[in-house]
Parts: sequence; structure tokens; C-alpha cells
Amino acid sequence: MKLEHLEAKIINSSNINFKKYYAHNKEYYFHYVNNKKYKNSFSNIEKANIVLNLLLTIRNRSFHWENLYKTKITNQKALAPRITTKSHNTFIGVMPNKINAFLSDLIESFEKDLNSYLK
Repeated sequence: MKLEHLEAKIINSSNINFKKYYAHNKEYYFHYVNNKKYKNSFSNIEKANIVLNLLLTIRNRSFHWENLYKTKITNQKALAPRITTKSHNTFIGVMPNKINAFLSDLIESFEKDLNSYLK
């Protein structure tokens, strides 16, 4: 699926806002060229991969449902989600109270033909 970039054809990730699921999520990442810092937005393919990785993490943690509700404390003494994925050295996470919103948005982001089939 990833070799053919089918995830971007199945999931329309342009409407997914990662900040909705955790306030410290970013919609961009930084990369360096010749010691200069550049800010790039995630492409649709990258966002689709992030969404699929988060879905896989939720699935894996749901085998023991109490793991879905776990959080961690950061160095700044703030709560952070345990359901996370990393892309371009940027962590994207889903807080436990936002899992339902994430899954609803994921279902709505499927292409129209596939979405009508699911309903």
C-alpha cells in the first residue's frame, strides 16, 4: 500500500487537523539544509501515513483497553498522549479523550465511494 501511495488515494487527509487531538501537535516539520532551518507542511501522503500509524497504535493498545487511557508527563510537567507516532522528527499524538473524535474524522476522511460503502 505504501509503495503505491494508495493511502493518499483512500484517505483525504487535507481536512484532518492534528491540533484537534492534542494541543501541542504540529501541522508542519522542520528540516535543515546547509545549517538553515526550513519549515514544511506535511503532504497529504505524509498525513495519511501519520493517520494510519495512529490508527495502528490505537488498535494495538486496545487489546488491553486500559492502555488507551494512559498518558505520560513531559519534562515541562504537562500531560502528553501515549498514542503517538513520529514523522520527520515531529511527534503527533492523540489524547485519550479525543480518540472518538479522531476515529470519527478518520471515517469521514475516506473517499466518498468508500465512505458510502462503510455506512
